[in-house]
Amino acid sequence: MAGDARARPGPLFVLLAFAAALLMTSRAQQPPSPPTDVKVGLIINATSPVGKIVSTTIPMALQDFYATFPDSRARVQILQHDSGGETVAAAAAALQLMTTHGARAILGPQSSAESSFVADLATRAEVPVVSFSATSPSVSPARARFFVRAAQSDAAQAVAVAALATHFGWRRVVPIYQDDDFGAAFVPYLVDALTEARAEVPYRCALPAAATRDAVVAALHNAESEQTRVFVLHARSELARLVFDVAAEVGMVADGYAWVITAALTGLLSSIDAPRGVIGLAPYVPVTPRLRDVRKRWAHRYMRDHPEDDASHAEMRCYTVWAYDAAWAVAHAAERLSPGDLLSPPGLVGGEGGSTDIAGLGTSMSGDKFLRAINGTKFEGLGGMFELIDGEPAVPTFRVLNVIENGKERGVGFWTMQHGLRRNLGRGSYGSIGQLGPVIWPGESTVRPRGWVEPTRARKLRVAVPWRGYREIMHLDVDTVTNQTTAGGFVIEVFEAAVRLLPYALPFEYVKAESMPYDKLVEAVANGTYDAAVADITITANRSMQVDFTQHFLTTAIAMMVRLHDQRRSSNRSTWVFFKPLSFDLWLVSGAFFLFTGFVVWAIERRHNADFRGTRYNQAGTIFYFGFSTLVFAQKKELKSNLSSWSRSSKTTPSCCGARRRSAS
Repeated sequence: MAGDARARPGPLFVLLAFAAALLMTSRAQQPPSPPTDVKVGLIINATSPVGKIVSTTIPMALQDFYATFPDSRARVQILQHDSGGETVAAAAAALQLMTTHGARAILGPQSSAESSFVADLATRAEVPVVSFSATSPSVSPARARFFVRAAQSDAAQAVAVAALATHFGWRRVVPIYQDDDFGAAFVPYLVDALTEARAEVPYRCALPAAATRDAVVAALHNAESEQTRVFVLHARSELARLVFDVAAEVGMVADGYAWVITAALTGLLSSIDAPRGVIGLAPYVPVTPRLRDVRKRWAHRYMRDHPEDDASHAEMRCYTVWAYDAAWAVAHAAERLSPGDLLSPPGLVGGEGGSTDIAGLGTSMSGDKFLRAINGTKFEGLGGMFELIDGEPAVPTFRVLNVIENGKERGVGFWTMQHGLRRNLGRGSYGSIGQLGPVIWPGESTVRPRGWVEPTRARKLRVAVPWRGYREIMHLDVDTVTNQTTAGGFVIEVFEAAVRLLPYALPFEYVKAESMPYDKLVEAVANGTYDAAVADITITANRSMQVDFTQHFLTTAIAMMVRLHDQRRSSNRSTWVFFKPLSFDLWLVSGAFFLFTGFVVWAIERRHNADFRGTRYNQAGTIFYFGFSTLVFAQKKELKSNLSSWSRSSKTTPSCCGARRRSAS
């Protein structure tokens, strides 16, 4: 009886169990705590093409994010301000968002000039600024710590433009750009890339953002007066539309011309009325089922938000992708903030002035952690894997586009940092490296523009030709009626053949050189009496000090012997020098053959030879031994050659450099 009483639970235990169950039930029935609002500012030019795209994209992106992650602890609340494209208005909006509305981050502003000003203010207040359209290298995370670029920097496409110039054989290119922070900051990168590709920039056509039609006409006429017919256009959509309109009017969008537009304009093809035959670069966005779904819903929503626009404007391009992924990056970063950061007071603390006092700005309590969360965000975005390196995306893959008509384009290839230009992407497309698809050029031409024409106003080079000489080598004839000078002979034919190979026009005229020694003729070229001389002139040391000679056109019988400097003498003294010819791949192949040879010998001999039997360890040792001995030992044969003898071939360079080496240095 006593044992039964101890086993029976007491009334206190029953009461505690009932209270615990009741507490758990009440907690289960309580609704979850609402998510914390995270205020984020959005500064755009609402009437511009990019502003219209972003005003539709950002809310849609956040709706998609919270539909995908319904249990989010934080909810981004967008506070939109219209700057009207004015830098001062954008700065005032940023101040109001940070001080009055308590914005923890800012999306935008739209232009590079606005972003540069706002980034300086936000860095002082320690509020992250995430830009989806500021592509100019003039503003970067290196200059403003709290600036984050979700778009692609224009500097990344400069090398791709130079690759196009090299591919099509263009040696002279004229950039036409908007003369502000957006356009002017891109030109040095473009010029450096073209110079590296051995292309010349003879003229830079800078246009103000508010350029009139007459100013554009005058600028294009100046550009046309140069020999080049290749133009790279980098401007905002409004100015680009005016440039193409004027170019079509003056006949500069015709056969023989080539126009290249940058990614800032390929993202707004329907807004700039790009003529047929223009080629351009656009960031490559892989087509996925998710992208197709977003593209369909976005086009419908854009036309609902902006019914006054043409349906061609509802084509989703790079600005849509950048804005969509920027919104997701901010939403992901808000989720990574701790509860304490989410509940910290919004706005700026420690300020000494009012809401418009720049000098007395305070700082955000959660800004630094929010910035680190944004920079550390990594997810699968619309444009591929979204990952920031030092506050910017990595160098992307560019599509090479050919404009057809009415804002439509077709792809003719790709550009990657690893392989340059190529026709297709993918592992099985290595044969397409260095190739592009067929291009339709301005004027409905399929013939590649050579990129230059004969100059309309240029002084001809005065090329001196000696009056007397062997006629087969050179001769000069003067027509007594027309007073026209003609030249002929082997030397003249070589000179004219070299001129024809130049990628630009070189107008010249032959001038009769009076009877003079060749030393005097060289002096006449050196002092400017003649621009050049064509003759069978012997190259001597004294003459080389006065003028530059071309490569000699006859085989020389003179050679010079110089001592060679051994660059690997110290390494050849090493005890292990015989290992140098053996690469890693060769070691792998040798090991594979050891095993294969031993296995074949074991498979054949084990039934008839007792040495190949026994335990597994003995058989494995026999396999390795016979494989190694068969391939390594001499097998009683005389050694004829040895791969290790290659190690005695030293890498040497002459102590006296030649003409090519001197020009390179």
